[in-house]
Amino acid sequence: MGQLKREYHFLSWAGRLVLVSTGSGALAFTLYPWIVPTMTGMYQAKASPETPRAQLISVALLAPVMLLYNPHGSRLFSRRIRDLLLPQNPLQRGTCRQNLRIATWQAVYLQPHR
Repeated sequence: MGQLKREYHFLSWAGRLVLVSTGSGALAFTLYPWIVPTMTGMYQAKASPETPRAQLISVALLAPVMLLYNPHGSRLFSRRIRDLLLPQNPLQRGTCRQNLRIATWQAVYLQPHR
């Protein structure tokens, strides 16, 4: 029974992979004449002066947000994992794998779906 479920998971993944790759191939096939340029010189292909300026502004705005959010997210996530793996009640302590299995089951089946 467990082996059958694994095969179904693989078939689902393989089906999605085939669907996405077929769609991408069909899109590339239909757009082929417009993807390959006929003759483009260096000065025709250069970006407008506003493009690097817009990229610099967006990086200047997003970099501090990412640099502040990533440590916050990792600290929050590590705290949650620590609480899941090491319960406060010593009577509930088992192995890390058991606690993670129980916590995953509780998160999936006991939480109300939104």
